[in-house]
Amino acid sequence: MPEQKEKNRFAVKIVRLTAIYAAIAFAVWFCILFYLNGTVVFADTTVSGSVPVSSDKSKVPADGNTRLTGVPADAQDIAFSHDGAYCTYMYNSQLFVREIATGKTKTITGNVSHPVLMADRNILLYFTADNGVVLNTYNIDSGQETRQASFAGEAGARVKAVDYSNQTNLVYVNLAQLKGNAETDAVYSVNIMKTIRKVPVSRVADNMVLLGALDTIYYNTTDGRLYGGSKQLADKGKVIGRDAQDRVYVLSWTDNRTVLIYKKKKRVDTVTLPEPGPIRFYTNQKGVYAVYGTHMINLAGDVNTKMQFESGLAFIGMGGENTYFRDTDGSIVFVKTTI
Repeated sequence: MPEQKEKNRFAVKIVRLTAIYAAIAFAVWFCILFYLNGTVVFADTTVSGSVPVSSDKSKVPADGNTRLTGVPADAQDIAFSHDGAYCTYMYNSQLFVREIATGKTKTITGNVSHPVLMADRNILLYFTADNGVVLNTYNIDSGQETRQASFAGEAGARVKAVDYSNQTNLVYVNLAQLKGNAETDAVYSVNIMKTIRKVPVSRVADNMVLLGALDTIYYNTTDGRLYGGSKQLADKGKVIGRDAQDRVYVLSWTDNRTVLIYKKKKRVDTVTLPEPGPIRFYTNQKGVYAVYGTHMINLAGDVNTKMQFESGLAFIGMGGENTYFRDTDGSIVFVKTTI
C-alpha cells in the first residue's frame, strides 16, 4: 500500500511538471510572436523617416454610388490605384496621396511633376528638379521614398513623356530641350535596379508607348512618322496606347476613324470607330479606350459595346474595378467598369 501511494505522488509530480513546462513554453512562444509583430510594424513605420499612408484596404468603396470630395477642382494628373484604395493628384506643384477610405493624405513637395501611379502595384513614379531632372519612386504601402535616377547632364530639360513596364521594370523617360529655336528629344531607359541608358530616337518623339514584355518603344514624330524601336513603319499616325497582349494602337494620320493595330512592328489588324469625334483616348496597359460625351468603348474588345455614363460627367481615368469621373459639383464619382 505505501508503495502505491508513492507511485501516485510521483504521477502527480509528473503532471505538475508537465503543466509548468507547457505554461513556460506558451509564454516564450507568445513573447516571440509579440516581438516579431512589433518588429514588422516598427519597420513599416520608420522606413526612410516617412510616415506611410495606411495600407488597410477593407473599407475601400467599390460601388457606383460612391463619391469622393475634397480633391481641388483644378487638380491635375488624378489617378487611382489598382486596388481602388488610393487617389493621387497634383496641386500647386505638390503631389498628394490620399487614402480613400479614411481621407488620410501624404504630401510630397519639392517642385514635383509627371506622377505615374503603376497599374499593378501601389508604387508612384514622379520627377523633381534638383540640379537637373530626378526620377523618384514612392511606395505607398511602406512609405519608402527612393531616388531612382538623375539626368544631371540634360541641363534645362523638361519631362515630356513617361511610360513603364511592370514586367521588365523599365521606365522610359522622354526629355525635351530647346536648342536654339528647335526642340530636341532625348529618350532614356531606366531600370529600377539602377541602370540607365540613352535610347536612339528621331529628333522629336511624341506619344511614346513602351511594350510590357519587351524593351521596345513605339512613338510617332510631330509629322506622323511612326516608329517601332529604331524601325520606321510604313504607316503614319498617332500612337494612343497598348493592350495586355502588347498590341500597339495607332490613330491613322489620314482617317480619324481608323485605328491601326501593331504587333511585333507589323500591322496585324484595323479597327473602325463606330462614331467620330471621341473626346480623348485613354490606355491603362490592359485596354485602349475611346471616350465620348456620354459613353466609352474599349478598342481592345467589342467596339460596339458601350459603357454609358451620365451627361455632365468628365472622364478622369480607371483604377481597379472602377472608372472615375468628375461631376459638375466637383466631386469624383466611382462607376463600376463594364467594358
